[in-house]
Amino acid sequence: MVNLISFSTKAEYDEKKDSLHVPNISYIAETESIEAIQQELESTPLTFIFYGTGSLSFSGTGTNSIELSVDNGDSWHELTGTINIGYLDSIMFSGDCTPVSGEGIGQFVVEGTFQAMGNITSLLDGNEMSSGDTYAFMNIFKNCTGLTRANKLVLPSEILSEYCFAGMFEGCSNLTVVPELLTETPSEGCYNRMFYGCSKLSYIKCLTVGSTPTGYTEDWVYGVAETGLFIKEYNRYDWNVGDSGLPTGWEVKDYMPHKPMTLKVLANGNVKFAGTTSSCKLNYSTDDGRNWNELPNNTDVQVTSGQSIMFSGECSPNINGIGRFYSSSSDYEVEGNVMSLLFGDGFKENYSLSGKDYVFVNLFSGCTGLTSSENLVLPATTLSIRCYYFIFKACSRMRMPPKVLPALETAQECYRDMFNDCSGLTETPNVLATTMAVSACTGMYKRCVNLVKTYDLHSTTLSEGCYGNTYGECRSLVKAPELPATTLANICYQGMFTGCTSLTTAPSVLPATTLVSNCYEAMFQGCTSLTTAPSLPATTLAQRCYLNMFNGCTSLTTAPSLPATTLDNKCYYGMFSGCTNLNSITCLATNISASYCTYYWVSGVAQTGTFTKDPSMTSWTTGNNGIPTNWTVEDAT
Repeated sequence: MVNLISFSTKAEYDEKKDSLHVPNISYIAETESIEAIQQELESTPLTFIFYGTGSLSFSGTGTNSIELSVDNGDSWHELTGTINIGYLDSIMFSGDCTPVSGEGIGQFVVEGTFQAMGNITSLLDGNEMSSGDTYAFMNIFKNCTGLTRANKLVLPSEILSEYCFAGMFEGCSNLTVVPELLTETPSEGCYNRMFYGCSKLSYIKCLTVGSTPTGYTEDWVYGVAETGLFIKEYNRYDWNVGDSGLPTGWEVKDYMPHKPMTLKVLANGNVKFAGTTSSCKLNYSTDDGRNWNELPNNTDVQVTSGQSIMFSGECSPNINGIGRFYSSSSDYEVEGNVMSLLFGDGFKENYSLSGKDYVFVNLFSGCTGLTSSENLVLPATTLSIRCYYFIFKACSRMRMPPKVLPALETAQECYRDMFNDCSGLTETPNVLATTMAVSACTGMYKRCVNLVKTYDLHSTTLSEGCYGNTYGECRSLVKAPELPATTLANICYQGMFTGCTSLTTAPSVLPATTLVSNCYEAMFQGCTSLTTAPSLPATTLAQRCYLNMFNGCTSLTTAPSLPATTLDNKCYYGMFSGCTNLNSITCLATNISASYCTYYWVSGVAQTGTFTKDPSMTSWTTGNNGIPTNWTVEDAT
């Protein structure tokens, strides 16, 4: 079992974890599988984590009682009376309760601020809810004004009994986040008054579909926040607005992973889809999926502003993908789940592109009318060779990309040139991958000249060429992402930020101590605004490892310290060439006999400066291939 407590950064976690006195506390990075986290929560008994002192009791209905554990489940004791709570106490709960009709199993009475998490069915007989457990959790947290977070609380979603969650959080006036309601078909009264009086609640996700049971949301959102966001199923058409439906004044959006891929038309014009083979046919719907028609292949279809067009199909790719969308004068956004083009009605359950090499090659390439793909879902967690290659290439007016690329392991060239020449793109998706395949991100954002925001990269396992020219010529990028990998691969970062003329902040450190061939070649070449180089702690070099790394960095004044004592062939070749303001270098090499190891490495640096060397080193020459002419030479201390 893990205790989930939010920290802004890993550094904050490292600093505070030992002082929290919470058993088995763990840090979960953004890269950790959502499925793994969910499985962990499902196997964790209902748990409260307290953020202040207070008290706790449980008033069971009938003969119901529960047990608690304060030592991570090692020992259990019946909860009787009222117990006192300390700061950051973590308390688990278990029981064999049977619901009483009209009353549920009981109610917690809590003083103090706390978070509820884990699986609430740990309180029930058999640790699961059956259709016969009517009123199961009715009013269980009613008037717990100290409850602030319940988003990590696991509610049963397969079978809901009647009135099972009625009044569950009623009067929880400080509750800000709640569990997702994922059951497609609810039961009578199951959500009645569930969030009644939750005045700080401003986000609800409810994915019910199909027919509406009698009164299952009666007064469920009475008194919630005046504004907020409600996420619903795209094909749920019959929600009313008000206390028993969608909260008045809230924004309503479709749940994109469950929505077929959709074009939202912003301006009149034409679109067409050209399938790569006769089997690559799509159906389309203009009425939110109620009716579907076959889309004529490679034929212009007239569209009008305000129209939404859904697409579905069972396409199989060849080396040119499944096909390509074209637009003529029409502006549009794309949203929904791209898997609807491959798996028809079964797209929601599919997360794998295995065996579908090249599948989305050029899908929107050159679509200058595409303005945003922010709500397009690319859900695949298993990728294939070149699966997204050129998918958005030269979509020059697209400002926002898909929000996240969730796969933890990549495939060969899977993201290669994905956004190449998207000159309007202002930020990148959050790439969660920790393992990089060969050339996985080569040229991914090349020439995205307006890109200003990117996320830190999580990859610790690299492959040859994986980040080659990834941000090449992104002329508006000011801050580079951090690069945590300590084990490198040949040409892994070659040209990664070449030509990023606005880049001022490089990664703070490139932590690898043993380098490989061409790993940092031309990495920051032409970054004319770069003032501070990353720390370079490597002591074991390789051929061409730093070749032209900072070539043309005209704002750089101080070189990173170079601690390696033995150089390799062409390792520093052209490293600082053209750094016209560079006036300080510390290089502790004592063996510079390797071929061309310092060839032209200081050509064009400042006319005067300070060169710090190892005291025992006597074989340095003066000039472009050694110590810069007219510089002061000092021995390192």
